[in-house]
Amino acid sequence: MSESRCILVFISFLTLQPWTFCNRIIGGKVASLGEYPMTVEIFRTFSRRHHCGGVLISPKYVITAAHCLRCARRGTCGLIFKILLGDVLRMEDFLAPSSRQEISIRYASQHECYNDNTLENDIAMVKLRTDAKLSRNVLPAQLVMDEFKVGTRCTTVGWGADQRATDTLLATGVSILNNSKCRMLYGFSPGRMLCAGDLTGRNDSCTGDSGGPLICQKVTVGLVSFGKKCATPNMGAAYTNLFYFLDWIEEEMKAMDTLSGIMKASPLDLPILTMFMNLCPFLL
Repeated sequence: MSESRCILVFISFLTLQPWTFCNRIIGGKVASLGEYPMTVEIFRTFSRRHHCGGVLISPKYVITAAHCLRCARRGTCGLIFKILLGDVLRMEDFLAPSSRQEISIRYASQHECYNDNTLENDIAMVKLRTDAKLSRNVLPAQLVMDEFKVGTRCTTVGWGADQRATDTLLATGVSILNNSKCRMLYGFSPGRMLCAGDLTGRNDSCTGDSGGPLICQKVTVGLVSFGKKCATPNMGAAYTNLFYFLDWIEEEMKAMDTLSGIMKASPLDLPILTMFMNLCPFLL
Protein backbone atom coordinates (compact mmCIF):
# COMPACT_ATOMS: atom_id res chain seq x y z
CA MET A 1 0.00 0.00 0.00
CA SER A 2 1.43 3.44 -0.95
CA GLU A 3 2.30 6.07 1.67
CA SER A 4 -0.27 8.44 0.20
CA ARG A 5 -2.98 5.79 0.56
CA CYS A 6 -1.92 5.11 4.14
CA ILE A 7 -2.30 8.81 4.91
CA LEU A 8 -5.76 8.81 3.29
CA VAL A 9 -6.77 5.83 5.39
CA PHE A 10 -5.38 7.52 8.50
CA ILE A 11 -7.22 10.78 7.94
CA SER A 12 -10.37 8.69 7.73
CA PHE A 13 -13.15 9.27 10.29
CA LEU A 14 -16.71 10.33 8.75
CA THR A 15 -19.41 12.55 6.71
CA LEU A 16 -21.56 15.51 5.64
CA GLN A 17 -24.91 15.55 3.83
CA PRO A 18 -26.22 12.49 1.98
CA TRP A 19 -26.65 12.65 -1.80
CA THR A 20 -29.53 14.82 -2.85
CA PHE A 21 -30.84 12.30 -5.36
CA CYS A 22 -33.24 9.54 -4.45
CA ASN A 23 -32.30 7.46 -1.38
CA ARG A 24 -35.32 6.79 0.92
CA ILE A 25 -37.61 3.69 1.15
CA ILE A 26 -40.94 3.98 -0.70
CA GLY A 27 -43.68 1.35 -0.55
CA GLY A 28 -41.98 -0.47 2.29
CA LYS A 29 -43.22 -2.71 5.08
CA VAL A 30 -42.11 -2.41 8.70
CA ALA A 31 -39.16 -4.72 9.41
CA SER A 32 -39.30 -6.95 12.46
CA LEU A 33 -36.52 -7.04 15.04
CA GLY A 34 -33.75 -9.38 13.87
CA GLU A 35 -35.08 -9.62 10.30
CA TYR A 36 -32.17 -7.59 8.89
CA PRO A 37 -29.52 -7.85 11.63
CA MET A 38 -26.75 -6.50 9.40
CA THR A 39 -28.47 -3.12 8.92
CA VAL A 40 -27.13 -0.17 10.93
CA GLU A 41 -28.00 3.51 11.17
CA ILE A 42 -25.50 6.36 10.98
CA PHE A 43 -26.89 9.26 13.01
CA ARG A 44 -25.67 12.66 14.15
CA THR A 45 -24.22 12.44 17.64
CA PHE A 46 -25.66 15.65 19.10
CA SER A 47 -28.95 16.18 17.24
CA ARG A 48 -29.56 12.41 16.86
CA ARG A 49 -30.79 13.17 13.35
CA HIS A 50 -30.82 10.29 10.89
CA HIS A 51 -28.05 10.53 8.30
CA CYS A 52 -27.52 7.28 6.38
CA GLY A 53 -27.74 3.52 6.53
CA GLY A 54 -24.90 1.05 6.60
CA VAL A 55 -24.04 -2.64 6.71
CA LEU A 56 -22.20 -4.50 9.47
CA ILE A 57 -19.62 -6.83 7.88
CA SER A 58 -17.76 -7.93 11.03
CA PRO A 59 -17.92 -7.08 14.75
CA LYS A 60 -15.47 -4.24 14.02
CA TYR A 61 -16.45 -2.93 10.60
CA VAL A 62 -19.33 -1.23 8.78
CA ILE A 63 -19.55 -0.33 5.09
CA THR A 64 -21.71 2.46 3.70
CA ALA A 65 -21.88 4.82 0.72
CA ALA A 66 -18.87 7.12 0.31
CA HIS A 67 -21.15 10.14 -0.18
CA CYS A 68 -22.39 9.55 3.38
CA LEU A 69 -18.89 10.02 4.80
CA ARG A 70 -17.42 13.15 3.29
CA CYS A 71 -16.16 13.95 6.79
CA ALA A 72 -13.63 11.13 6.32
CA ARG A 73 -11.54 13.58 4.29
CA ARG A 74 -11.23 15.88 7.28
CA GLY A 75 -10.91 13.22 9.96
CA THR A 76 -14.00 14.48 11.79
CA CYS A 77 -16.44 11.57 11.41
CA GLY A 78 -15.83 10.33 14.92
CA LEU A 79 -16.97 13.69 16.27
CA ILE A 80 -20.05 14.02 14.07
CA PHE A 81 -21.62 10.55 13.87
CA LYS A 82 -22.39 7.39 15.80
CA ILE A 83 -23.60 3.96 14.69
CA LEU A 84 -26.85 2.34 15.87
CA LEU A 85 -27.10 -1.45 15.79
CA GLY A 86 -29.52 -4.09 17.03
CA ASP A 87 -32.81 -2.22 16.86
CA VAL A 88 -35.47 -1.36 14.27
CA LEU A 89 -36.49 1.84 16.10
CA ARG A 90 -34.27 4.88 15.74
CA MET A 91 -35.22 6.44 19.08
CA GLU A 92 -34.60 4.50 22.28
CA ASP A 93 -37.55 3.84 24.61
CA PHE A 94 -38.19 1.77 27.72
CA LEU A 95 -38.97 -1.25 25.52
CA ALA A 96 -35.62 -1.10 23.70
CA PRO A 97 -34.15 -4.58 23.15
CA SER A 98 -31.01 -5.63 25.01
CA SER A 99 -29.30 -5.96 21.61
CA ARG A 100 -29.51 -2.18 21.00
CA GLN A 101 -26.05 -0.60 20.79
CA GLU A 102 -24.77 2.88 19.97
CA ILE A 103 -21.08 2.79 19.09
CA SER A 104 -18.69 5.62 18.26
CA ILE A 105 -16.52 5.69 15.15
CA ARG A 106 -12.80 5.05 15.48
CA TYR A 107 -11.75 5.46 11.84
CA ALA A 108 -13.53 6.03 8.52
CA SER A 109 -12.32 6.08 4.93
CA GLN A 110 -13.83 6.68 1.51
CA HIS A 111 -12.70 4.71 -1.53
CA GLU A 112 -9.58 6.49 -2.78
CA CYS A 113 -11.10 6.82 -6.29
CA TYR A 114 -14.54 8.00 -5.17
CA ASN A 115 -15.93 10.68 -7.49
CA ASP A 116 -18.25 13.14 -5.73
CA ASN A 117 -19.79 14.29 -9.03
CA THR A 118 -20.65 10.93 -10.60
CA LEU A 119 -20.71 8.86 -7.36
CA GLU A 120 -18.43 6.30 -8.99
CA ASN A 121 -16.76 4.03 -6.38
CA ASP A 122 -19.44 5.02 -3.86
CA ILE A 123 -18.23 2.95 -0.92
CA ALA A 124 -16.71 3.78 2.45
CA MET A 125 -15.62 1.89 5.54
CA VAL A 126 -16.01 2.57 9.26
CA LYS A 127 -14.07 0.92 12.05
CA LEU A 128 -16.08 0.91 15.27
CA ARG A 129 -14.48 2.21 18.46
CA THR A 130 -15.61 -0.93 20.28
CA ASP A 131 -16.61 -4.28 18.80
CA ALA A 132 -20.32 -4.85 18.27
CA LYS A 133 -21.84 -7.46 20.58
CA LEU A 134 -23.27 -10.08 18.25
CA SER A 135 -26.69 -11.62 18.79
CA ARG A 136 -29.67 -12.73 16.69
CA ASN A 137 -30.38 -9.01 16.17
CA VAL A 138 -26.78 -7.99 15.39
CA LEU A 139 -25.04 -10.15 12.79
CA PRO A 140 -22.50 -9.40 10.03
CA ALA A 141 -23.82 -9.54 6.49
CA GLN A 142 -23.12 -12.44 4.19
CA LEU A 143 -21.42 -10.60 1.34
CA VAL A 144 -21.93 -11.54 -2.30
CA MET A 145 -19.41 -13.98 -3.79
CA ASP A 146 -20.92 -14.19 -7.27
CA GLU A 147 -23.00 -11.89 -9.44
CA PHE A 148 -26.78 -12.26 -9.48
CA LYS A 149 -28.80 -12.49 -12.69
CA VAL A 150 -31.17 -9.84 -14.02
CA GLY A 151 -34.64 -10.49 -12.62
CA THR A 152 -33.49 -11.71 -9.20
CA ARG A 153 -35.88 -10.52 -6.49
CA CYS A 154 -34.19 -8.52 -3.75
CA THR A 155 -34.95 -6.31 -0.77
CA THR A 156 -33.64 -2.87 0.11
CA VAL A 157 -33.77 -1.69 3.70
CA GLY A 158 -33.64 1.69 5.46
CA TRP A 159 -35.20 4.29 7.73
CA GLY A 160 -36.35 6.49 4.85
CA ALA A 161 -39.86 7.77 4.10
CA ASP A 162 -41.51 10.06 1.59
CA GLN A 163 -40.60 13.36 3.25
CA ARG A 164 -38.52 12.70 6.36
CA ALA A 165 -36.78 9.85 8.14
CA THR A 166 -39.16 7.38 9.70
CA ASP A 167 -38.63 6.09 13.23
CA THR A 168 -38.96 2.44 12.15
CA LEU A 169 -36.81 0.35 9.82
CA LEU A 170 -38.58 -0.35 6.51
CA ALA A 171 -37.98 -2.93 3.78
CA THR A 172 -39.23 -2.98 0.21
CA GLY A 173 -38.98 -5.42 -2.71
CA VAL A 174 -37.04 -4.60 -5.88
CA SER A 175 -35.44 -6.61 -8.68
CA ILE A 176 -32.03 -6.63 -10.35
CA LEU A 177 -32.62 -4.82 -13.65
CA ASN A 178 -30.84 -4.68 -16.96
CA ASN A 179 -28.31 -1.84 -16.96
CA SER A 180 -30.30 -0.19 -19.76
CA LYS A 181 -32.90 0.79 -17.13
CA CYS A 182 -30.26 3.00 -15.47
CA ARG A 183 -28.66 4.43 -18.61
CA MET A 184 -30.41 7.79 -18.04
CA LEU A 185 -28.72 8.20 -14.65
CA TYR A 186 -25.78 10.60 -14.91
CA GLY A 187 -22.63 8.79 -13.84
CA PHE A 188 -24.04 5.25 -13.89
CA SER A 189 -21.08 2.90 -14.25
CA PRO A 190 -21.84 -0.75 -15.14
CA GLY A 191 -19.63 -3.08 -13.15
CA ARG A 192 -19.04 -0.72 -10.26
CA MET A 193 -22.80 -0.21 -9.94
CA LEU A 194 -25.91 -2.40 -10.02
CA CYS A 195 -29.22 -1.32 -11.49
CA ALA A 196 -32.20 -2.35 -9.37
CA GLY A 197 -35.75 -1.21 -8.78
CA ASP A 198 -39.45 -1.79 -9.34
CA LEU A 199 -40.49 -0.90 -12.88
CA THR A 200 -44.08 -0.27 -11.75
CA GLY A 201 -42.84 2.67 -9.65
CA ARG A 202 -44.50 1.37 -6.47
CA ASN A 203 -41.33 0.46 -4.52
CA ASP A 204 -37.92 2.10 -4.29
CA SER A 205 -35.17 3.38 -2.05
CA CYS A 206 -35.23 7.15 -1.64
CA THR A 207 -33.86 10.05 0.46
CA GLY A 208 -32.43 8.83 3.77
CA ASP A 209 -31.56 5.24 2.79
CA SER A 210 -28.12 5.87 1.27
CA GLY A 211 -25.55 3.30 2.32
CA GLY A 212 -28.17 0.73 3.34
CA PRO A 213 -28.16 -2.84 2.00
CA LEU A 214 -29.55 -4.40 -1.15
CA ILE A 215 -30.19 -8.03 -0.15
CA CYS A 216 -30.83 -10.87 -2.60
CA GLN A 217 -31.53 -14.38 -1.28
CA LYS A 218 -30.08 -13.46 2.14
CA VAL A 219 -26.86 -12.19 0.52
CA THR A 220 -25.92 -8.49 0.66
CA VAL A 221 -25.07 -7.55 -2.92
CA GLY A 222 -25.17 -3.74 -2.94
CA LEU A 223 -25.43 -0.43 -1.12
CA VAL A 224 -28.06 2.24 -1.84
CA SER A 225 -26.28 4.91 -3.90
CA PHE A 226 -28.48 7.19 -6.04
CA GLY A 227 -31.35 7.52 -8.48
CA LYS A 228 -33.10 10.21 -10.49
CA LYS A 229 -36.53 10.50 -8.89
CA CYS A 230 -37.86 8.24 -6.18
CA ALA A 231 -40.03 5.40 -7.54
CA THR A 232 -39.94 6.48 -11.19
CA PRO A 233 -41.79 3.91 -13.37
CA ASN A 234 -39.67 1.99 -15.88
CA MET A 235 -36.40 3.23 -14.38
CA GLY A 236 -33.98 1.73 -11.88
CA ALA A 237 -31.75 3.19 -9.19
CA ALA A 238 -28.00 2.78 -8.81
CA TYR A 239 -26.51 0.60 -6.08
CA THR A 240 -22.82 0.13 -5.30
CA ASN A 241 -21.91 -3.34 -6.60
CA LEU A 242 -20.21 -5.06 -3.65
CA PHE A 243 -18.95 -7.95 -5.79
CA TYR A 244 -16.72 -5.45 -7.61
CA PHE A 245 -15.33 -4.08 -4.34
CA LEU A 246 -14.63 -7.28 -2.38
CA ASP A 247 -10.83 -6.86 -2.67
CA TRP A 248 -11.05 -3.22 -1.58
CA ILE A 249 -13.11 -4.18 1.47
CA GLU A 250 -10.51 -6.77 2.48
CA GLU A 251 -7.62 -4.32 1.98
CA GLU A 252 -9.31 -1.55 3.97
CA MET A 253 -9.94 -3.83 6.94
CA LYS A 254 -6.28 -4.88 6.95
CA ALA A 255 -5.15 -1.25 6.66
CA MET A 256 -7.33 -0.14 9.57
CA ASP A 257 -6.19 -3.07 11.70
CA THR A 258 -2.58 -2.04 11.02
CA LEU A 259 -3.43 1.55 11.90
CA SER A 260 -4.99 0.42 15.18
CA GLY A 261 -1.74 -1.36 16.05
CA ILE A 262 0.25 1.81 15.38
CA MET A 263 -2.13 3.86 17.52
CA LYS A 264 -1.81 1.45 20.46
CA ALA A 265 1.97 1.84 20.32
CA SER A 266 1.81 5.63 19.95
CA PRO A 267 2.03 8.00 22.95
CA LEU A 268 0.21 10.69 20.98
CA ASP A 269 -3.45 11.38 21.59
CA LEU A 270 -5.64 10.60 18.54
CA PRO A 271 -6.97 14.17 17.99
CA ILE A 272 -3.40 15.53 18.05
CA LEU A 273 -2.22 12.84 15.65
CA THR A 274 -5.17 13.42 13.32
CA MET A 275 -4.54 17.17 13.30
CA PHE A 276 -0.89 16.54 12.44
CA MET A 277 -1.84 14.25 9.56
CA ASN A 278 -4.24 16.88 8.22
CA LEU A 279 -1.39 19.39 8.23
CA CYS A 280 1.00 17.05 6.40
CA PRO A 281 0.14 18.29 2.86
CA PHE A 282 1.04 21.83 3.89
CA LEU A 283 4.29 20.79 5.58
CA LEU A 284 5.66 18.66 2.74
